[in-house]
Amino acid sequence: MVNVWQPPAWRPNFWGESPAYLPFAFLQPLLAHAGPPSAQAMNAVADRLQQRAENSQGQAIRFVEQAAGERLAYEKHIFATGEVPTRADNWHDFFNALVWLTFPRTKAALNAAHMRAMQLPQQGRGRTRDALTLLDESGVLVVSSVADLLDGLRRHEWRRVFWQERANLLQHAGCWVFGHAILEKLLQPYVGLTAKAWLISMPDAFFALPPEQQRQELDAWLAAQVDADALQQPRDLRPLPVLGWPGWDARNTGPEFYDNTDYFRPSSC
Repeated sequence: MVNVWQPPAWRPNFWGESPAYLPFAFLQPLLAHAGPPSAQAMNAVADRLQQRAENSQGQAIRFVEQAAGERLAYEKHIFATGEVPTRADNWHDFFNALVWLTFPRTKAALNAAHMRAMQLPQQGRGRTRDALTLLDESGVLVVSSVADLLDGLRRHEWRRVFWQERANLLQHAGCWVFGHAILEKLLQPYVGLTAKAWLISMPDAFFALPPEQQRQELDAWLAAQVDADALQQPRDLRPLPVLGWPGWDARNTGPEFYDNTDYFRPSSC
């Protein structure tokens, strides 16, 4: 029987369990709850932030209660009203709310891009909407000032980049999780967990910025790319075995971890 991944019970101290949660930790002091925050609690957090999350229409993002399974016209509803349907006691939707509050420009740009793609004459969802959904659910932003590191990841040179270039990677690169499904799965990480990476070149000066400014710079840059329809197909995002990133798994402290080619797969092209 195949083991199906199941989300764990709520635990309020998850913030320190993975470096993936650090970019969202500025929200932690505003979420003093013993249980999963409700939509109303997330709205209270949004109201206390200096940067207001809005949809592309300029409407404030509000989280509204929704029963599981009610997902019809999801993107259209956000675009028309600014309301984000949010299921109670649900990790997936909780992390979606965190991403809205952390990368508000990009989330609004993704929503608007879905609406543009819906107007195209095509059968089914189309490759553009598939790519937008991949970024939204499973995306990570890999930023580096060293082209060779980005090229190595693009070519699946996992052992070289993650191990042999480890010090270089830690000094001149960073990985930010954007996809809320990846944030959820990192609660119970498993070998095989793979994200879809947008590989981004930034100057060294980016890494000298305070974390809050880095986050805002990334949000503005990525939103502009999505607004310009730079993401056209799923292949524009590259697979990234995220547990290989230094410090993201206790097992990756030795080179042998990267010998598992079922996880760290070589490039097929």
